[in-house]
Amino acid sequence: MKKFVFAIIILALAAGAVFVVGSIHLFLPPNSYAVVFSKTDGWEPEPFAAGNFAWLWQRLLPTNTTVFVYTIEPDRVSISESGSLPSAAVYAEHIGAGNAFDYAVDLDVTYKVRPSLLPILAQDDVLPDDLPEWRKVFADSIRAAVHAEVSNVIRGDTTFPTADALSDLISTRISTTFPDVEVRTTVVSRMNLPDRELFEQARTSYSRELEARTNAAIDAAAAAAVRDVTEAKQIETLERYGEVLSRYPVLLEYFVMAAEKGVDPLQLNAIPIGPQ
Repeated sequence: MKKFVFAIIILALAAGAVFVVGSIHLFLPPNSYAVVFSKTDGWEPEPFAAGNFAWLWQRLLPTNTTVFVYTIEPDRVSISESGSLPSAAVYAEHIGAGNAFDYAVDLDVTYKVRPSLLPILAQDDVLPDDLPEWRKVFADSIRAAVHAEVSNVIRGDTTFPTADALSDLISTRISTTFPDVEVRTTVVSRMNLPDRELFEQARTSYSRELEARTNAAIDAAAAAAVRDVTEAKQIETLERYGEVLSRYPVLLEYFVMAAEKGVDPLQLNAIPIGPQ
């Protein structure tokens, strides 16, 4: 009987040891995730969360597995965007509006990386000690996406959104660009926008004035061209007259007489000299 009880105890201890060694969740601190690599099976496709039961037989083999423990915390980026509408300086100067078409937006985005990204990071050699630096670089990517969205929305030929609508657009842009990110909050704390109606009026006025100037320049060039052609013909006609008078000097006396007496009996003035 004693031997049986002793055997039961040994089996229970062995089973407990197997359970403990194979368990992942027992060794994880709160709010952490484990990414496991084993020599027998390679990388586990999904991370193991603290508090969720997870047992791997691969851990029963000595030195077979390596466990990388990541802690994921929400990140927050503060972003300030400022600029002006397209060709704002030209239109503002046209109507004397100064900086009326400038804009400024301040906002905060809180987000958290989804645990499903951790195995990919581990395979890319972004290990737990490298995570803080990676988070800084990733925050810059978030800022770039927000900058692009704010610029597209405000500088586009559409009506300006409200602060809430802009928050929704930015959250959607981040989620679409980075599927492995969960956007917690997007808060627009300041949004100074120009007068869109005034901007459109200034742009229309400037376009009309520019068109009028262009048409005037075209008309002036056409008139100058006509003058050049007329002057060239007149010069050519005078050159022909000069050639005729050089050949027949007597005609000069005839023209003088005709001018003095107002008569042209030979009707020479009706004869075309220059090109027609």
